[in-house]
Amino acid sequence: DFKPQFKIYINTNYLPVVTDMTLFTSNRIITIPFERHFDEDEQVYATTCPECEEEILFDETYLEDGKITCPNCGATLEFDAEDIDAGDDGE
Repeated sequence: DFKPQFKIYINTNYLPVVTDMTLFTSNRIITIPFERHFDEDEQVYATTCPECEEEILFDETYLEDGKITCPNCGATLEFDAEDIDAGDDGE
C-alpha cells in the first residue's frame, strides 16, 4: 500500500482540465476559490507558519495587529512588521 507523504497545491488562474470526475467525488482533488483581488496600490506580505510551514499571504491591515491566524493549521503567529517580506501581487 502506498501512503501519501505530501500534499500538492496548484495555484493557477484557470481550473485544470480533468476528464476523470471520480477524482472530485473521491475527495482527492479539492478546489479552493480565492476571491480576493488586490489593487495595484495594495501591498501583499508573506510569512511562513512555524507550525505547518505553509506560506501565508496577507495585506497591511494585519500589520497593525501584529498577529495573524494561519488558515491552514489555526496557529496564531505574532510578528514585527520589519520581519515580514513583501510578497506577490496575490494573483
